[in-house]
Amino acid sequence: MPTLLETVQSVVTLLEANEARVADWVNGDASAEYTTTDSVAVPSIRKFLAQTFLWQGEYTPGGTVYVLGHTFKNGYIAYRVTTSFTSTTFAADSVNYEVLFDLSDVVADAETAKTAAELAETNAETAQTAAELAETNAETAQTAAELAETNAETAETGAVAAQAAAQSALVTKASAAGKALQVADTIDISTLPTITDDFALVVTASTGIRISGTDTTIEVNAGDISVTLGATTRTYTATIAGRAKVALTRTGTALSVYVNGVSTGASQVLFGDVNLDTVSTVAAGAIISGMALYNTSLTGTQIAAITTYGVPSWLAQNPVNQWGSLIYSSDFTVNGDSFSSSNNDFTFSDNAWNYKADSDSSLIRSVGLVAGQSVRLVITSSGGTVRLACIQNASVGLFVGNSAIDTFTLTDGETVFEGVVSSGTDGVINIRGLTEGGAFAITAIEVTRLGAVASLPLTEGNGAQHRDLSTNRYDALASLTDGHLAPRDFGNIRVINVDGSADSFPFGDVITLSPYTIITGVIVDNRYIPVDSTVEQNLSYREIHIEVSGGTDIIQRSDGTTHQDLVTITATTQSDFDLTILTQRGGNL
Repeated sequence: MPTLLETVQSVVTLLEANEARVADWVNGDASAEYTTTDSVAVPSIRKFLAQTFLWQGEYTPGGTVYVLGHTFKNGYIAYRVTTSFTSTTFAADSVNYEVLFDLSDVVADAETAKTAAELAETNAETAQTAAELAETNAETAQTAAELAETNAETAETGAVAAQAAAQSALVTKASAAGKALQVADTIDISTLPTITDDFALVVTASTGIRISGTDTTIEVNAGDISVTLGATTRTYTATIAGRAKVALTRTGTALSVYVNGVSTGASQVLFGDVNLDTVSTVAAGAIISGMALYNTSLTGTQIAAITTYGVPSWLAQNPVNQWGSLIYSSDFTVNGDSFSSSNNDFTFSDNAWNYKADSDSSLIRSVGLVAGQSVRLVITSSGGTVRLACIQNASVGLFVGNSAIDTFTLTDGETVFEGVVSSGTDGVINIRGLTEGGAFAITAIEVTRLGAVASLPLTEGNGAQHRDLSTNRYDALASLTDGHLAPRDFGNIRVINVDGSADSFPFGDVITLSPYTIITGVIVDNRYIPVDSTVEQNLSYREIHIEVSGGTDIIQRSDGTTHQDLVTITATTQSDFDLTILTQRGGNL
């Protein structure tokens, strides 16, 4: 079956070749059609659109049953039912429907329908790829239908309906694919943490995208990237054509910007917290298809590799950079927080671990360090002028490249150590005072794993939700209030580095699937494995569970306790594989 886009394009082509019949196409009733010079029967706009969909005409109060998918009008505003209901009054029922188009202020040029057709054809070229992804988007077709039904009485309003239908087909289809955001649409990313130190942000977007939060604004413009932190704004000159990978990275207070792996020039001084709440647009047709936030800076070489391979693939190749998060933090305001001291030369008092001069002792605690992790250790201390310490576990240095006898000077305030955790640490921090060092007091310790704190491929998801690939689960939520973004009919959610050697919830023990969503299949090791279509899925089970069965894994729906088998997979490496769940909306609870 051709898509609405393809059908509109076909009509446009026929109209250009048969301009004399434009009036017949616009003014014809629900049964009218005309024959072109090529003997092709073309229906009137009323017949072409209005009779195809669930059009209910003017809203009827008091007892009329409306179900999901119905469309109706009230004056020159068209609406789509989002929740089945029995009508009472138009105002009281407003929670059950949403505005699709408001034509009350539209003034159309009805001299010919060719102008509207040419506009639709122009828009079709830029939105073609996104439109194909949402081929079965019935909401788009319903929008076009109600516009045609409302405005087919005169040639002027008929032309407006043709134009609006064509634009709607392109814009809404692109938005439903999770890639195109129109002006006033937003994606809620407020779950992302605030970054106070070095950071990096990688965004795949066109011009016209704004990412903002409290005291933070980042805009991708046609000739530059603008970054505001607090009251300071820095501008980086760059030419962006189409969609590009824009990377920001800050080391200390020096912020650099790259476009498609190439530096925009010298870094600029910009300090302040980075807090991101919302993705929005400042230009029509702006597109964003992915973003990743890091709690550490990235090098130019790393940014170039990410540009080549994409964030998920680069992270899979560089596990040391997954996933950034706070591992341990204490300011010892309550107690010594389970640290222990050898030889008792560290004593706890006055909310600090105190080390006496000219002794040799260790302050030890397990904080869950894992060999191969990239971490930042921050020690806050005070005391004498000479405070030498060694950070070790037994005879092994904490970081790769450091030996147990390497010594470090702790400064008043914060001393920061960064590196990759060496093998043999057993998850332990061991701070060892030295006999040649002076007395000092440790008042706080913080350990942070460095890497991507979130990876959001915004072309993925089901319903309005976009899943974070990281274990932190900083999921994003697309706005549905403005009528431009529609829930996805077809979606997918992905998780990387799944350990299928033990029963687990790979996306976490949380609701993962949108309502009315069935699972159609999975992708493992570049193989598509369909779910048996005869299985009646329990749609109240909205989590994903893996149950081990020997060398295979059973993918299941779950409510957290009870599971329903869907499909059995055999991964090449059972303890480490990537899993994609394919979904389709439209089931009934």
